[in-house]
This record gives sequence, structure tokens and C-alpha cells, in this order.
Amino acid sequence: MGKKRVDKGTFYGVGVGPGDPELITVKGLKLLQKVPVIYIPKSGEESGSFALEVVEKYLDSSRQEIIDLVFPMCKDREGLQQFWDQSSRLILDRLGLGLDVACICIGDPLFYSTFAHMMRKVSEGDPNIPIKIIPGVSSISACTSAISLPLVQAGERLAVIPATYDPEGIHQVLLGFETVVLMKVNRVVDKVLPILEDLGLKKKAVFVSRATTDAQEVVWDLDQLRDKRLDYHSMMIIKKHS
Repeated sequence: MGKKRVDKGTFYGVGVGPGDPELITVKGLKLLQKVPVIYIPKSGEESGSFALEVVEKYLDSSRQEIIDLVFPMCKDREGLQQFWDQSSRLILDRLGLGLDVACICIGDPLFYSTFAHMMRKVSEGDPNIPIKIIPGVSSISACTSAISLPLVQAGERLAVIPATYDPEGIHQVLLGFETVVLMKVNRVVDKVLPILEDLGLKKKAVFVSRATTDAQEVVWDLDQLRDKRLDYHSMMIIKKHS
């Protein structure tokens, strides 16, 4: 007799929401409580995993395999490619055994998320692997809710860009849109503030980090941010008409 055929597992991308454990979707929670393998991507800049903090109380390590994937904080394409290759092989090994695998992320899996890279590599490694996405509440929604600020209304236009964009690029985006969200602003606040000052927009901007959590911080006086160590999970929202 030949070997019994083993169906391959499904690869899930699960958004766990912005930080408050009660903001994970019902569908996401049900999936995480039953899936046998959970991967937790985290940056080398984080001592722990923010995503794991959100869902840890819902998991059962006695029957679930929970694995960290620590990706390097660098722009070296070769080093990052090596990380994605190694990580996708680990995931494919378990999927090949017929185990369903979930990869969790803060916010939504397809919005500035490491899951998008992982999804591509897994699909390249085995195009027959089923991939399913469970969306999550985005960090932007969490931040606007924290400050009770409508993000856009009527005919207003929205731009979302990394705060690490070049200064001239940020300048042009701020000129062209009514609302601009600068993601991951923690390391470049001192670069962004002069641009806002030049355009007269400093008082139209707000800094938010760890929205919806006990560690949430909201700063309207941006001068307080100068030369300060800021949280990795942060953004700045600039709204011209509020």
C-alpha cells in the first residue's frame, strides 16, 4: 500500500486589531483558539511581541505551537530576503504536515504588515497552499477613535505614507492632501517637525502611540516630542480641516 495522502494545511493571516484585546474580531478569535500553529512576527526593535500581548490570554500553549519570527530591522535587501526565505520554509514544513498555521499581526494583515511578505513567499514556495485573510481593526481607525477625530469627510483626500519618506516627498504629500497619516514616526519626529512648521501645519497635527491600550499616548503639543525616545507603534495624523 502507498502512503496515505496528507492534505496540506491552510495558511491564515489574522489581524488582531490595534492593541485592546477586546477589539479582535470574533472570527479572528475563534480561529486563533483552534489553530494548532501560530507564528508571531516581531521586529528586532521590540523586546516582546505586541501582537502576542493582545491575544496571549486567548491561547493555550499546552496544545498550540507558538513560534516567534524575529525579523531584522535593516534595509539590506539580501538580509531581509534570507529571513523571508528561512521563515517561509518553517511555515511550509508545518503546512505540509497538514497543520493549519496562523500568522498574527497588529492591525490588519494587509496594511503595512509583515504578513504580506510572508504570504507571497509561502505562495511562491507552494502555489497549492490555501491562504485566507481575517481582517482586523487598523491602527489608523484606533488612533482617530482615541482622539475623536473624523479622518476624512465629504470630498477630502487621504494619504498614508511611511514617516521615513524623504523630506521633500513628505512636503509634497502634505501640500496635496487634506489629511495625511505618517506611519512609524517614532524615529523621525525631529525630521518631520521642521516640515510641519514650514507649512504652518504643526498645530494641525497630533501624535498617537499604542492607541486603545493602557499605554496609549496622545500628544497635541508636538514640541514635547523633541529629543524623546518614542514608541515604535506610533503615528502622526495631520488634518488641515478639523
